[in-house]
Amino acid sequence: MSTANATEVDATKAHPDTTNNDNSSPAVEVAAEEEGEKADANEAEEVPYKLTIKAPNGTIVPVIASAQETVQDLKQVVGETPGTMEYSCFYLALNKRRLNDYVELGEIEGLGLESELELVEDQYTEREARVHVSRLRDLLDGAATANPNVAGLDAGVSVFSTVKQSDSEDHAFKDFELGQPGSLDVLSASKAIKQLAQPLCVRLLVLSGWNPVPRHRQLKGDLLYLLVTTLENQSYHVTASSSGFYVNASSTSRFNPENYGVAHAGQQGIRDSAFYEAHSLLTLLRRLSPKFAKGLSEVQRGLAERDPAETLPFPLAEQAATPWVVRGAENSVPMAYDVGAPQDAYLRQGAHSVDSLRDWNEELQSIREMARESLGDRVLRDRQLHKWHAEFVEAAIPGAMAVIGGELVPLNPTDPVEQHMYLRDNIFYSKGFDGRETFSALGGDSAAHVATGKDITGVRLLNQLDTQGLHTLGSVVVDYCGVRVVAQSVVPGVFRRQEATPIVYGSVDQGVTVGADAEFHQLLEPVAKALHFAEHEVANDAGELSKLYTSADVKGLTGTDGRKYVLDLYRMTPVDVEFLESECNEDGKFPTYPHKVVLLRPELVDTFWEQSTRKAVMEHVAQKVKQNKEDADAKDGEKEEKEEKEIEEEDLLKGFDFSLSFSPDSFTPIQAKSPSDESLSSAVRGASQFLRDVSVPAFARDLAAYVSTPLSGDALTTTMHQRGINMRCLGRIAELLPTDVSSVRNIRRRVVFEMVARATKHILRRLFRLTPSHLHAEVFALVANCLVGSRYCASPAQHLTPAAKAVSELAAMTPETLAAEVRAEVALRFRYALAEDFIETLPGHELMLLREVCVKIGAQLALRHYYFEQPTEASVHATVAAAMDPSVKQTKPVKRQIKEKVDAVLARPLTVFADDVMNFVALTKVATHKSSFADEA
Repeated sequence: MSTANATEVDATKAHPDTTNNDNSSPAVEVAAEEEGEKADANEAEEVPYKLTIKAPNGTIVPVIASAQETVQDLKQVVGETPGTMEYSCFYLALNKRRLNDYVELGEIEGLGLESELELVEDQYTEREARVHVSRLRDLLDGAATANPNVAGLDAGVSVFSTVKQSDSEDHAFKDFELGQPGSLDVLSASKAIKQLAQPLCVRLLVLSGWNPVPRHRQLKGDLLYLLVTTLENQSYHVTASSSGFYVNASSTSRFNPENYGVAHAGQQGIRDSAFYEAHSLLTLLRRLSPKFAKGLSEVQRGLAERDPAETLPFPLAEQAATPWVVRGAENSVPMAYDVGAPQDAYLRQGAHSVDSLRDWNEELQSIREMARESLGDRVLRDRQLHKWHAEFVEAAIPGAMAVIGGELVPLNPTDPVEQHMYLRDNIFYSKGFDGRETFSALGGDSAAHVATGKDITGVRLLNQLDTQGLHTLGSVVVDYCGVRVVAQSVVPGVFRRQEATPIVYGSVDQGVTVGADAEFHQLLEPVAKALHFAEHEVANDAGELSKLYTSADVKGLTGTDGRKYVLDLYRMTPVDVEFLESECNEDGKFPTYPHKVVLLRPELVDTFWEQSTRKAVMEHVAQKVKQNKEDADAKDGEKEEKEEKEIEEEDLLKGFDFSLSFSPDSFTPIQAKSPSDESLSSAVRGASQFLRDVSVPAFARDLAAYVSTPLSGDALTTTMHQRGINMRCLGRIAELLPTDVSSVRNIRRRVVFEMVARATKHILRRLFRLTPSHLHAEVFALVANCLVGSRYCASPAQHLTPAAKAVSELAAMTPETLAAEVRAEVALRFRYALAEDFIETLPGHELMLLREVCVKIGAQLALRHYYFEQPTEASVHATVAAAMDPSVKQTKPVKRQIKEKVDAVLARPLTVFADDVMNFVALTKVATHKSSFADEA
C-alpha cells in the first residue's frame, strides 16, 4: 500500500513472454498457449489499482493498492494523510454504495483500476468517539511523546533528522581524537526530540466531570462529555454524540446538555447553533480557536515535511531500541502537567476495558489458516502475522511486569508462589521456575529458566517451517528485575476440567506414560525431515515402546476448536552429549554445571549435516572415479579416447546412498536402548564433537585473524549463534585465543568482558529476587560501584540507605567479595578460570563493561560523564565547559554556574548513584520469524 507519489513497483514488474517455436508440435503449442493465458491472467492480477478518495473537505487522496488489500487498508491511508487526518469515523462508498471494510479490492463489483471512492462521514458509537478523541490527543502530543505502553525511556526515538547529510563540510569525525574515549553525549536523544516537538495547540483536552452520560441522555445520542480549554483561555464543554461533536451549555457547576448556540440564542456575540457543531472534533476546535487552527496548520506542515520513519509508529515484534543512557533531567519529571494522561486508559480501552479483551489464539490461528497459494496471499498473510506478533508482545510486556510486581491475583492462590499462574487480557502467564519439579533431575530452577528460552527457539523453528495443520501458541518470554515470565495465548479448552489428559503425543509425566497419536505423528513427519530428525523409539516406565519423531518432552494435544497444538518445544535439537558427559558431573576441575538442559543449536545441526553430506558426496565421487579408472585400465586400449569421454559424462552420483538423522531423545533417560537407534546416537555424538573440535576452534581462529570483529556483546552473541555456538563455549574460546599476541588483546578482552558481564547479570538477578523493587536501583548502583568504581570508592556499601543496609548480602558486599562471586560464576557457567586480578585489567575499559552489564540486565542510566577514579578539578572543569554551548559568553553568572557544576562532581562519593538509575527495561525473547518469501525475493 502506498500513496500516489510512491514508486509504482508492482506496475513495472517484468513478466516473461511466452513464445511458440515454429518447429514445436501441436501439443507443445497448446501448452504454450495455455501458459500464455495464465501469464496474462497473472499480469492482470498484478496491475495495481490507482484509486482516488474524495473527502468532504475537498481533499483528494490518491492511493495505489493491490487487489489483495482491503478497504480497511485504504481507510488507514486516509487516517495517516495530513489533509484528511480529521476523519476517523467514516466509510468509503463506490457509486453511493457502502463498501465492506474487510472485503478485498479485487472482490468489489464495479471497482475499476482508476475508480473514485467517496469518503462518507458515519455515525459515531461510544467506542468510535473514544478512538477519535484519543487519536486527536496523540496527534497534538506529537511523535516525541513517550508511549505509555513502552517500558523503556526514550524507546524508539527517531534520530533520522539529526543525521541527515547537510550541505556543510562538517562530518561525524570532525575534531575527533581517536586516542581519546568518546563522549556519551552522542547517544543523547535530546536534539532529536526537540526537533520533533510540535507547537502547542490547546491547553486542555480531557474528559469532563459530567461523565458517565446519564441514561436519558444516552437515548438522545450522547456518548461522552469533554472539557476543552483553548490557548485563548476559553473553556468549552463539548458533547460527543452519535452525529458528531457540539459545544453544550454546561459549566463546572451546572449541567446543561443543550447546544450552546440554542441555549444562548439572541445574546450578543452568539452565533447560530450550526457554528458550534461539527462531525469532527478537530474541525470544531478550528472554528472555536484561531490559535488552534494556526497551530494545527504547523503540525500538518511538519508532518508533511518529515520522513514517515520519524512520525509513524512501526509495528515491531522485537522491542523498540532502548538506549542504556537516557536523558536524566527530562526523564526525572513528566513532560508537562496533563490532567488527561490518567484518562488515556479509559479512552483507549473503555470503561470496562472490553476493547483489550481479544481472543489472541483464535486471531493467530485464523491468520495462519489464510490462503498462501499466490505471492500476494503470502505477503498479506505475513503482514497480518507480523502485526499480530507486534500487538501480542506489546500487550504481554505490561502483563508480565504486573505479574512480577504482584499486581495480579493468581488463578491458584493456595499453591506455592513458584506454581502461581495468571490470566490477564486472555494472555496466560507463568514464572520461569520449576514449581512443579518437572526439571528436578535436570537442574531445578536453572534448568526451567533455560528451558523457557529454548521453548521460544522451538516455537520460532516451527513457525518458520509453517506446517499446515500444526499449530503453535503465541509465546514471548519477559525478563524483568531478576524474574522470568512466560506469556502465551490460551489453548482452547485448557481450563476445562477433564477426566483424562488431553496430551495425546509425547509425555507429560517425564516418561511414565507416552502418547503416540497417529495423526500427530503424520503431521510431524515434515517437521522431522526439515530438522533432520528420524523416527525413533522411546520407552515408558512399563517398558512399552512408542515411535516418535520429536522429543518425548514435546507435547501434542487437540484443542476444543479441533486444531492440533504442540507445546513445550524446548527439546527441538539434540543433546550436546560431549559437554553433558564432561561438565555436568563432579569429576571435572570446575564445579558441576548448573543444569543438564545443554542442547545443540539448530544452526550447528544444519552445518554439521551439510558438511557430513558434502564429505560423503566427495568420498563417493572419488571412489567412483577410482573405480571407473580401474575398469578402464582393465580393458583393451581400443577406442580409448571415446571411453574416457563416456566416463566423464557418466553420472558420478549414481548409486549414492547416504542419510544422516538425529534423535532428540538420544542420551536421555527416556531413550529406548534398541540397536536401531545406535546410528542416531552416533550422529548426535558426532555433532557434539563437531562443535567442540571444529566450530569453536574455527571461530577462535577467525577472531584472532580479525575475519570476524564483533564490537559489542550483542554482536558477539549474534555471531556465535549464527555459527551454531552456544554461549557456554565462551570460556573455551578465551582459552584458544593467544594471550601473548598484541593484535588479539582487544578481541580477547571482549570475550572475557562478555563472561564477566553475564556473570554479573546472574548475580544481579539473584539480588533483585532478595530485595523489594524500591531497592533495585541501590542494588544495581552498589554492584556497579564494586565492579567498575572501586578505584573511586573502596567501600561503596557504606553509602547505602538504612533500608538497603538491612539486607545482609548488600551490607557485606565489597569489591573483593563481588570479584570472588564473579570468578565463581564464570567458572560455573563458562568453565573458565578468571584471573584473580581481573579487576586490575579494567582501567580504561570500565565504560565498556558498564554498558554491557546495563544492556544485559535492562538498566538505563542518566546520561552524564561517569568518573571511575577521583578526578582532578581541572579535568572536571574542562569536561563541564566543553558540554556548554560555545556561543555563550563567559559572564560571571555563567562562570558561577560552571563552578557549581564542578563542585557537585567533585563532591560525589561514588561513580554511580542510585538516582542515576532511571529505569529497568523488560527484556523479551520473541518467537517471530522472518517472512516465508524473504529468501525468494
